[in-house]
Amino acid sequence: MRKEEIAEILADWNFWGKELNSGIKRDEYTDKAISFLKTSMIVTITGIRRAGKSFILRQIARSLIDKGVEPKDT
Repeated sequence: MRKEEIAEILADWNFWGKELNSGIKRDEYTDKAISFLKTSMIVTITGIRRAGKSFILRQIARSLIDKGVEPKDT
């Protein structure tokens, strides 16, 4: 697979390519996760299938972008 093809596929998942649906805002989870970014702790988000883990990560990325973090750094 060529680099261009890989980049095109990945662009569908990145906020700078288009606005992604990030579901119902879960401020309690996103705020807590973002607070861990100020520490050196490694954090994992776990849960059963289809519990919303990916959407929480999208919401965290969106929140960071809204606060001025460059999209390429999220």
